[in-house]
Amino acid sequence: MYRAAISIVLWGFVQSAIPSTFPCTQAATPVEKAICGDSDLSKLDDRLSTVYAAALNTATAQDARSRLVSSQQAWLDRRNRCIDKRCLRRVHEERIRELQTVQPGPSLESHPAERRAEPSKGQTLHFPQQIKPDPIRSEPANAPAAPNQQAERVSPSEALVPFRPSKSLAGVAPRSCEFQNLRLPAEFSVFATGSYAGRKLDWQIDQSGHSATQIDVAVNHPNQPVVLFLGAYEPTVWNIGWTQGTTILAVLVSGYHRQALAGLDPSVPTINSSYDNRGPCGYFYLSGTEGGLGQLNPLARRLFGRPVNMVFPVRNGIAMVGEATAAALVTHPARTPDSFRDANAPLAGQAGLEDAVRNGLLRRATQSDAQAWSEAVASSNPNRDVPPVAGVGIPKPTPPRIHNGYVVLKDFTFPAGLYGAHSATFFVARGAPKPTGNPGHSAVYDFNTLTCHGALCAAGR
Repeated sequence: MYRAAISIVLWGFVQSAIPSTFPCTQAATPVEKAICGDSDLSKLDDRLSTVYAAALNTATAQDARSRLVSSQQAWLDRRNRCIDKRCLRRVHEERIRELQTVQPGPSLESHPAERRAEPSKGQTLHFPQQIKPDPIRSEPANAPAAPNQQAERVSPSEALVPFRPSKSLAGVAPRSCEFQNLRLPAEFSVFATGSYAGRKLDWQIDQSGHSATQIDVAVNHPNQPVVLFLGAYEPTVWNIGWTQGTTILAVLVSGYHRQALAGLDPSVPTINSSYDNRGPCGYFYLSGTEGGLGQLNPLARRLFGRPVNMVFPVRNGIAMVGEATAAALVTHPARTPDSFRDANAPLAGQAGLEDAVRNGLLRRATQSDAQAWSEAVASSNPNRDVPPVAGVGIPKPTPPRIHNGYVVLKDFTFPAGLYGAHSATFFVARGAPKPTGNPGHSAVYDFNTLTCHGALCAAGR
């Protein structure tokens, strides 16, 4: 069976984004297997492919296409972090709704197999759609229905009642995409830099399931003050330094996951607007030599009345903004990169698993652990309703397949980033507490309950 999927082709930046197909017999990831194995999800994915192609054809302007493709790439990453069918159904339906605001088309109601979902709280749409509420009806209590007579309509002002919030609304007004009280000189430069990610760190600054990265930004432009635009997809610490005589007027930092500014003078005005924090300016990130450029000039004109003067690429986690220099740079010690480390989170990914082994929280699993699981399951159900096999007797359940296996011995929190090839197989030893955190795409076999949890369990592994 072949089924539809969204494929994004990258060439420096995105050259095209078109529907394609993949054979379900070759589905490799838990997400692909879940989509192929569920008829409703398959229909939703087909529908999404059609709506996305229509939206892409409608977005004739290059900047609109760039935003659409960037948002689709971000959606694919969000979809691939789902660990159950409910999540997959929800993210598909949400994305269809977003795309339908770009390209009018058949509604979800025209596809019975697709269930309508409520919009997620805080959802940010790049192409907002206004919906007019139905007029308010006023009918006396227990009044008999009058045939062929429309209920009397009242004006909205007559139907209103006092609103009494449970807490004061002071201080919770939405932030606006503007720098408050920023006084700009007649001459200044707007510079931008960014990348999908910087130099990978072995710790986290958020709970996105991604390790933090760091980008060192060296600013050298003593002849004219500067405004900085910074954008990355991964959770990133921007470590900023500058040469003597260089003045940084303001900084806008953006991205998909959390972004943090280190080394910057606290007196410099900043806006931190990412997808994760539902920032007032939306979100953008730069990728390659062209990715994300279409969002920069409109945003710069909105904030500063002029376009971006120059974009400086990030190479090996370092951005040289302005003129190249070997001069010494300075930075502010108020916030260091390490100060953003989430002390409550273990090391991310494989590094976190290895650290847990060193601390005695885990040990490496062997095939004997998988065999012990099979025997425990068989012992818990000795009267299985299956016929005996000659020379074997009643067959025992097949031992689980181990991928990057560990046995949980003590209190343990799953490290972030256990998705796809970075997932693992966990056996919770008898008497050991249930692990906390997000197992991602991992399988968790608990000897205390003889149950398996995780995407790989649902995939039959």
